[in-house]
Amino acid sequence: MFWSEHRPCHRSWSTQYKAAVFTHDEAQREAAEETAAKVSLAEGLPVKTEIVPLKKFWRAEAYHQKYRLRSSKRLTRELEAIYPDPVAFTDSTVATRLNAWLAGEGSRKELEARLGDLGLSAEGRTELVEGFRARSR
Repeated sequence: MFWSEHRPCHRSWSTQYKAAVFTHDEAQREAAEETAAKVSLAEGLPVKTEIVPLKKFWRAEAYHQKYRLRSSKRLTRELEAIYPDPVAFTDSTVATRLNAWLAGEGSRKELEARLGDLGLSAEGRTELVEGFRARSR
């Protein structure tokens, strides 16, 4: 999935926003290199995405978190009312699910099954379903 979510055979336009695989150990590095080789073969181009050991992790600023969810002002406001702390908001499993559904990920069946349990207003539920429909594959 990682390789299909960006352009691995193109150079990143900046260090801050570069695509990279950060590995914890040798097994992860080998797995990343193996899948990168498959992508390179399929694309007919060398993979430019870096594969590097993880040294230190920094959490991205709040405005970089939950990109698809933040594109919906209504849903963001509703979740910020439930999770006023920025870290609680971004760490929320509800925010993560909404973000994924708004990106068109997951199944319609799962969305419909969980829709009533998300703590959203009727308008928020409608916006979520419409956002999912617009982006689902």
